[in-house]
Amino acid sequence: MNRESIIQLIQTISNSSTIEDRGNWVMSNCPLSKWTHENGTDSNPSFGILVNDKGESKFNCFSCHKRGPLLRLVELIEKYTGDDFSDVKIQLGDDELFLAPLPSWENNVQLKDKELLGEPVDSEILDLYDMAYDHPYLKSRRISNEIVEKIGLRIDPDNKGVERILFPIYSLEGEFYGFSGRATNNYDVPRVRDYFGLPKQLLLLGSHYAGQRNDKFIISVEGLFDYATILQCGYWAVASLFSSHTPYQIRILKNIGLPIVSMRDNDTAGRLGTNELIEYLSNSVPIYGVTYPKRRNKQGKLYKVKDPGDLRPDEIHRMLNKENLIIF
Repeated sequence: MNRESIIQLIQTISNSSTIEDRGNWVMSNCPLSKWTHENGTDSNPSFGILVNDKGESKFNCFSCHKRGPLLRLVELIEKYTGDDFSDVKIQLGDDELFLAPLPSWENNVQLKDKELLGEPVDSEILDLYDMAYDHPYLKSRRISNEIVEKIGLRIDPDNKGVERILFPIYSLEGEFYGFSGRATNNYDVPRVRDYFGLPKQLLLLGSHYAGQRNDKFIISVEGLFDYATILQCGYWAVASLFSSHTPYQIRILKNIGLPIVSMRDNDTAGRLGTNELIEYLSNSVPIYGVTYPKRRNKQGKLYKVKDPGDLRPDEIHRMLNKENLIIF
């Protein structure tokens, strides 16, 4: 996010009058200080947002140690103040580009999720793309034709010169809202591109299976092929398509009401995603974690698998054995 948008964000979500430009950082009084600082104030600016013109900016308070993506900051402000910054979060979810004026501190717009979603996409769009049966890339990811059929995976042979596997995404009620397409190689960027204005921050991939299955728990993952891999093994997964969760996705999980097994990526961002589930949902449903297996590389050194989409079926079954789950 660029410097001007960061300043605008701070002014929108905070009462802070102190904003300082320090090279790669925009510093201000911590907007969370009233709730997270020992004396309830932040007299010297200890809170900063990293300026990143070409990607996602992060916030960090060097006093209370709260940090993470900007969407997380807005969610915390909402939690502590009770204000609704729906418009801000939607714009942050859209590659952090502020495409419209932000609502003021005094005039926050409250919209229902359904109104934010808008009208679904005509389901006839699905027929524009061929099913991805027997595709070599899917075979390399151990995704069977049965799962291609179940998910409705399609192939876009030429999206701006890139071939993509298309995952249709539905609302909790089963309405079609667009595709998220993953490149069939690892060097084309962006690897993932959304189709038809997909409002993915308001949706949870796989939630539409609610009421169709008899699972005892639901597995929370991040990415498209994490989702497909877990379904391939016979379990019900939902994917946030972000490293973190939006408030709308949290509400969907709460509405489903099943215990949640967090199988986020095995990295810092994934652990933060698990912490979000614990913070926002542990009072509503049980939250469990998993322990990733270790493998040996070609040099014989042990390492932990990072991505659920890279796990073998036997590893997944072992991780999800009741005796191996971590209770939070």
